[in-house]
Amino acid sequence: MLPPDATRAAAIHHDVLGAEFITRAGPRFLRRYYLAWMRSDGGMALAARVDGQVVGALLGSIRPAQHYRSMLRRDGWRLGALMLGRSLAHPGFGAELFLTRGMRYSRALLRMARTRLSTHPPTGGPVVPPVPALNRSAIGEVTHVLVDAAYQGRGVARALLAEAEEQAGRAGLHRLVLVTTPELARSGLYERLGWTPQGQLASGSGEEFWRYERDVSGRT
Repeated sequence: MLPPDATRAAAIHHDVLGAEFITRAGPRFLRRYYLAWMRSDGGMALAARVDGQVVGALLGSIRPAQHYRSMLRRDGWRLGALMLGRSLAHPGFGAELFLTRGMRYSRALLRMARTRLSTHPPTGGPVVPPVPALNRSAIGEVTHVLVDAAYQGRGVARALLAEAEEQAGRAGLHRLVLVTTPELARSGLYERLGWTPQGQLASGSGEEFWRYERDVSGRT
């Protein structure tokens, strides 16, 4: 996925997952979210195109911990400012943000501020943390697979997931974990594509998801 794809990918995201919390944060936030994902270290942002137009998107990560740290460090303040602006313009959204995520997001921003101070000491240049080595027990993740309604059922999701699996295998990962909403899980798509269901789980904010796994070892 390239930066010019962010607007179209965000629009597909809005159409497919309109009830998701980050979608309700508004189109500007969602576009920045995709740009931040593309800029992160260890992230995976894929786009499927038909006749040059983006018709599907996949977000995931080869190194989840590094990806989220990088995304927060580089774009956390921008994302936070957009979410705050949305909260002020839409009090209902702001109340939900405060009640379900306020403490967790505040801690994340505080960690980011501490990291920036510790990695940019005033007496010298920036200290770049080492990239952790990959190993065969490493696990990557897929957090979103989205396909334009007009192209669903035409192999777009299959192609996106196949590419994600190939990238994960080449990176030396052993498994990929995928999470999706209960509504999307009921379609049976992921079982048909060889993913193994692992049951339901709840996020720190109380949202329910279905979890799947896929063995990607040996894909080099």
